[in-house]
Amino acid sequence: MFFFFFFKLLKEVIHWSEETKKSVQLQKKVINLFTSSILISLFMLILSIIVTTSNI
Repeated sequence: MFFFFFFKLLKEVIHWSEETKKSVQLQKKVINLFTSSILISLFMLILSIIVTTSNI
């Protein structure tokens, strides 16, 4: 039952990705933006941790 559902979901995803091949450039831009924002936030978090530990 679960595998059937998973297979159905996979087919839907494949169909959807085939439909959105025109907007692949947009998707890449969004993914790049997303990853860069995650990296920036991680960097800020590490920086803040370093600052707080150095103050102690």
